[in-house]
Amino acid sequence: MKVKDVTFRSLLARPILVRYDASRLFEGHDTLSWPDGADAILGYGYYDRQAGLNLDIMAPARFEDQMVYHDSAPLLTAKIRMMLRPGTYDDCEMAVLPDDAEKEVLELYGEQCVISDSYWTNDSQLVAMLRLEEIDHLRHPQYALDVQVGLIIESEGIELVWVRLEGLSNEGLLLGELLNTPCGKSDAVAGDIVVLGVTKDSEGTLRLFTRDSMIIDARGQRRNEEY
Repeated sequence: MKVKDVTFRSLLARPILVRYDASRLFEGHDTLSWPDGADAILGYGYYDRQAGLNLDIMAPARFEDQMVYHDSAPLLTAKIRMMLRPGTYDDCEMAVLPDDAEKEVLELYGEQCVISDSYWTNDSQLVAMLRLEEIDHLRHPQYALDVQVGLIIESEGIELVWVRLEGLSNEGLLLGELLNTPCGKSDAVAGDIVVLGVTKDSEGTLRLFTRDSMIIDARGQRRNEEY
């Protein structure tokens, strides 16, 4: 099983084994070295608004028998944090730990888990948006705040665009930043903040949509004008 084959919910706030040679990251450290035989990392998933789903490296590991080299743990042994960003681990094999082993890891690396969790659990808006399981099929695999939205362009139809969720309005409506300028004739440009509506397609699948009249902050347009 590869990382890209599972949803972000299978990775968030839990330790997983990922077959990844991180030896290059361990170079040049006096108190830290990549163990012989290591071919994987024990990582902990956490979310960052801008950087997406990251894997905080707890320790090197051996993938086949799930051996973890705790003596080479970056934070525990050298007070160094290392992480893998989206795009570096997507095609790697992954494995989950047995329940008892996962519990042991969470206890041993408790301080590191708290640090990683602080990137997202203290952001109530972010937590609320990640809890919306109904839109999981519209999310980017590693950037869970980025969702596919149908931009309704009058007389032209619907163009699919990407929107990064920003939060919820006082009325409970989803707000997001348009990530790409539409190809069609729309007033919207990348950077604008839009309200997102909810509908269902002909097959009953939930979809998100927006249109020019739902732009509430022409932030991207102003940036272009200033430039």
